[in-house]
Amino acid sequence: MGGLLGAKRVVVTDYAAEPVLKTFRTNVARNIQPSLSSAGAEATPSSAVSIQGHSWGEFDDTFSTSAAHSFDRVIAAGCLWMPWQHQNLHRSIAHFLKQTPEARCWVVAGFHTGRTKMSGFDAAALHKVGLEVERIWERDCNSEERPWNTEREDDVTVRKRWLVVASLKWISTS
Repeated sequence: MGGLLGAKRVVVTDYAAEPVLKTFRTNVARNIQPSLSSAGAEATPSSAVSIQGHSWGEFDDTFSTSAAHSFDRVIAAGCLWMPWQHQNLHRSIAHFLKQTPEARCWVVAGFHTGRTKMSGFDAAALHKVGLEVERIWERDCNSEERPWNTEREDDVTVRKRWLVVASLKWISTS
């Protein structure tokens, strides 16, 4: 998305498994094209888009060291289905997110694994790394929105149509 909207730099990360990273490289090459950019936006040059392996919560590699607090936007999509990794995901978001009042992390996740798996990605846990939820809501495949509800029980067919969307920011000091 950032590559189609003209971001100066885009880094796509996932688990450091070569088949996964190869798929990302193929998708970026296919989809970051000037003809696919929205009106008025210029696609990010392919030289400014990189694919990196990253294990959440681990920062001793060259990429993680050099990219600390480098990104004014972090998008975490489809990352909440492993509750045992939420703390590491929090740490990675805080590590890469630029430390400015304007910086944001957008978290988007489907309910296909249920709401229970998402419960550990909560405000108290985020506060431990200096982040807070600015806004959280649910959105379905028809762009209908409704308030976030941690206890809503939808039929599995209905549940698959909905996403949770959240905007995270650094905790305000004012």
